[in-house]
Amino acid sequence: MKKQIVFIEGKKIYLRPVLESDDKKEYLRWLNNYKINRYSNRLSWPTTEGDLARYLNDCGGKKNLLLAIVEKKGERHIGNILLSSINWIARSGELSIMIGKEDAQGKGYGREAWQLLARHAFEVLNLRRLEAGTVHPAMESILKKQGWTHEGTLRQAMFLSGKYLDVKRFGILREDLARLPRKKNARRDARAKAR
Repeated sequence: MKKQIVFIEGKKIYLRPVLESDDKKEYLRWLNNYKINRYSNRLSWPTTEGDLARYLNDCGGKKNLLLAIVEKKGERHIGNILLSSINWIARSGELSIMIGKEDAQGKGYGREAWQLLARHAFEVLNLRRLEAGTVHPAMESILKKQGWTHEGTLRQAMFLSGKYLDVKRFGILREDLARLPRKKNARRDARAKAR
């Protein structure tokens, strides 16, 4: 069996780079699927192969960290998580996530991926602040359970399904890290100590 690339390992999932060999057609199906994106503004226009190629190219460099979420059982690529808008002066960034495999939703994979990347951002990249915005009730619940603070509401900032929705903005600071559930990750911990 081919050895898998594991960047950050969790209990039920691991995070790895998005690979050239990943099924881009499946990713396009995720991006154009109403059920998956019903709380996102991605559906204003269809995402084409060219759009996807540009997006993946733009996620490179030192301002964004795009990772595939892989379910350990079955080694399936079930979604992606993104740390974007990294500001190395302010030591901040923004998290967003998409679980594209519908049968993988609601199983805690998103919550685990969120925890893993947030810890990596604070402990390895030495960021001081993370933020996220959502209109999705499940995402709001995840953020609150993980100790994120509701910092404000952008009134009628998103137009979805014929109506304007308020976007709730959340943030967490490095010193709030103690409130995040702690998961053992020997590989990540070793990298953090080596820096």
